[in-house]
Amino acid sequence: MRKELILFGIVALIVASYFLFSGVKDVVTNSPTPTPGNLALRPITYTTDWNTFIDTSSDISFKYHPEMVMVEESPATKFELYRNGQGDATFLVDGIQVIYLTDDMQEKSLIEYVTFNSVLFTIVPDELAPTFVSGFPTVIWEDDSWGNSNNQTYQLFIEKDNQVISISFTYPKESNDYLLIRNSIINSIEFLK
Repeated sequence: MRKELILFGIVALIVASYFLFSGVKDVVTNSPTPTPGNLALRPITYTTDWNTFIDTSSDISFKYHPEMVMVEESPATKFELYRNGQGDATFLVDGIQVIYLTDDMQEKSLIEYVTFNSVLFTIVPDELAPTFVSGFPTVIWEDDSWGNSNNQTYQLFIEKDNQVISISFTYPKESNDYLLIRNSIINSIEFLK
C-alpha cells in the first residue's frame, strides 16, 4: 500500500507539472560571439520576406524592409521608411533613411579616403572603427548630431576592388525598431563574387 501511495504521488506530481508548466517554453538565443576585427551585429529580424537590392557593378547585395521605398538619385540610391508620412532625413522624427553609393578609392587608403572625402562631416581617423564585412576592410563612423539632436548617423565604408562602398543609416536615437532594421540590413550584406 505504501509503494502504491508513493507511486500515485509521483504520477500526480508529473501530471500536475505538465499542466502547470505546459505554457512555458525553453528559449535559447544563440548569438555568435563577435570576433575582433569582424562585424557581427545582433539582433537580426526575420528577413526572408524582405526585398533584395543588388548592385551588379560592385557585386554586392543586401536586404531591405519591404515597406521601405527605394529612390534612385544619381549617384546614390536611397531607401526610406517613415511613419505618418514624415520625410526628409535632415529632420527625421520617426523614420529611417539608408543611402547607398560607391566611389573610386582615388589611390588612398580606406581611412584616408573617408577622412578626406567627407563633405558633410569633419571625420578624424580616431573616430573610425576598423573592422571587416565578408572579409573586406571596413570602417564604421557614428555621429549623433546630424540634422538635429534626435538623429543618429551610422556609416559603413567598405573597401572592395579599389572602390569604396558607402552605406549610411540615419534614424532617431533611442529607437530600437530602426536599430533592428539597421542591424538586419548590415547582417544581410553579401558579396556576389
